Amino acid sequence: MHLQHEFEQLHQVVLAQQNEIDDLKRELRKFKDSFESAAQADQFPTPEEDRPPHY
Repeated sequence: MHLQHEFEQLHQVVLAQQNEIDDLKRELRKFKDSFESAAQADQFPTPEEDRPPHY
């Protein structure tokens, strides 16, 4: 009985960790997609455009 309770607790922890990993993967995918779409839209300045004001 005690072992079964410990197993169930461990199982719940593993499930919670997997859910958090899945959430983080989805969030990372969103950031990656938005970064790639910004790069494709050429929203980043070229090195010539990104010069400090004293040039």
